[in-house]
Amino acid sequence: FTFKGRPFWRIGTTTSIMSRDHYLELIREQIEKTHPYETFPARDYSLGQIDVRKLNNVIEVGIRLGRLTSEARGKPEEILEKLQLLAQGKLKNAAAILFGKNFSFMPQCCVQMARFKGTEKGEFLDNKQLTGHAFDVFEEALMFMQRHIPLWGKIEKDSPYRKEDYLIPIDAFREALVNAICHRDYSDYSGGLFVAIYDDRMEIDNIGSLPRGMKAEDLKKRHTSKPRNKLIADMFYYYGLIERWGQGTQKIVKLCKNANLQEPEFVVSSHWFKIIFRAEIKAPGLPQNLILPARKQPLSSRQAELLRLFAQTQPLSFKEIQAKYPDTSRRTLQDALLKLKKRKFLNSKGQGVVALWFANPVKPE
Repeated sequence: FTFKGRPFWRIGTTTSIMSRDHYLELIREQIEKTHPYETFPARDYSLGQIDVRKLNNVIEVGIRLGRLTSEARGKPEEILEKLQLLAQGKLKNAAAILFGKNFSFMPQCCVQMARFKGTEKGEFLDNKQLTGHAFDVFEEALMFMQRHIPLWGKIEKDSPYRKEDYLIPIDAFREALVNAICHRDYSDYSGGLFVAIYDDRMEIDNIGSLPRGMKAEDLKKRHTSKPRNKLIADMFYYYGLIERWGQGTQKIVKLCKNANLQEPEFVVSSHWFKIIFRAEIKAPGLPQNLILPARKQPLSSRQAELLRLFAQTQPLSFKEIQAKYPDTSRRTLQDALLKLKKRKFLNSKGQGVVALWFANPVKPE
């Protein structure tokens, strides 16, 4: 409460002057509750700057999963209005964050990813940054994780099939990534989402703390979901990336336990949230007998990841490749495979089956 223009607070029977930072934090929280950043009109944004293809893709997936009805279809402006992403002819910030193509006024819509050598920040083995809409950020971070976390496989008892997963379960990383995107504070322009991989751990950082009254240990038990960005979270739900509200962090803990890893660490500060996955991670590399051509146009991250996949299992049908990358479109995978084939890294055997072309003794063209 305030008295003569000064803020006070009471703890037990003691009343004292509230610090300026604490007072401003309370004001900010109140504004967030009544006027979240995602609901404000997007500055200088128009329908022409919306990724309509991705918008329609989300709608079709939502209908197929039974999370949306066929009535969700329509013209772009009609769809956005039904999803509460457009009001009175103006796009909301959530629409730009989810489906935008221009981020000159939203530099915070980015992901920074790094694979460090050793256990401290210093020398990079790989470093990448992307500014884009939320679904691009999600896919790019997922690919980066798949490129640098080792893949293991085993034959389970009473099953003829080989079970494969990453050293850090990919479903756990996916849940953590979605949580970071849906709960981060987009009103802060100073930074985006951060993914850092070291020899002994992987960390995901983002701006935005837990709701008042919630502690880090509460995330490991049943709790009420309070998404900071409900409109953004809704779209990820329709897209099948969120299953049950408020159980994502519990799922992350369970997946890590099932993989015989330490429980993930949830680190909370007044403005930041971090999740740490502990695991012995070794720097991956391409097969030693694969000669990479010295050319001006290097392999893209997606092409390099596909070559690593073939190095582990070959031949592979396109259907099997798609199963490894459920969040990547068919056209994107076909394009990457075709470019690898043109450069003679891959060769085809039979209809729809691809085998890895090892360069020895002939270098790829």
